[in-house]
Amino acid sequence: MKHQFDYYEHIFKDYVEFVYLNGKYENNDIFDYSLYKMFKNTTFYSWAINDDKTGKPKGFLDSLLYVIDYINKTGPYDGVLGFSQGSFLVRMLLKLDEFKTEFPQLNYPPEFGIIVSGPLRLSISSFGTYPQDKYKLLTAFKQPVMYMYGEKDMYLDKIEFGLIKEGDFTIIKHKSGHNVPKLVGEEMNQFIEFIAKVYANKFDEKILFTPVIDEKFKKDYMNLQKSKGAIAKM
Repeated sequence: MKHQFDYYEHIFKDYVEFVYLNGKYENNDIFDYSLYKMFKNTTFYSWAINDDKTGKPKGFLDSLLYVIDYINKTGPYDGVLGFSQGSFLVRMLLKLDEFKTEFPQLNYPPEFGIIVSGPLRLSISSFGTYPQDKYKLLTAFKQPVMYMYGEKDMYLDKIEFGLIKEGDFTIIKHKSGHNVPKLVGEEMNQFIEFIAKVYANKFDEKILFTPVIDEKFKKDYMNLQKSKGAIAKM
């Protein structure tokens, strides 16, 4: 996750701090072989693991409790961001106070969410006594939300099923797949406008971003990474 968002950390370094939390489960079943090659000696983590009996992911509830506990101990944080499996937890955290199901209190509720390549599967069971709570995930969020996903994503149908086009929302549909591409041009402008907006709401002032995020900026970033000996992927 940190590797994929390093580009965005570089762009927003004077304005936003990114904090990362590893998933609860060790999991080396990695769908992106290029990432596996880059970090083949590294332990991978996920927010859920596959249930061999049902073929569905399990463990999201324990992961949600894990994240709530982490936020309560180390927060506050302005917003939450999740990629793929992590996007389900973003949805849950944004909706936490709307569920009838009892969850631990979240002391620092997020003020916005960013859902990246986030499929929505209502078959995932995270609600014990009140299974109908899952339909809350199909209603508008109270907070601003940005969806970012690729037209070639392997989970495209489930991702677009989970686009809630009500409330304060932004959608960035790029030409890549199930990954986090380095956006430029108009797509990057949408990303910047979302961040500027949510922080303008928080601090009642506009955040000004001076660099033009174009192909030259991206190329300069890639060269910087190479000069530092870092691994960067287009």
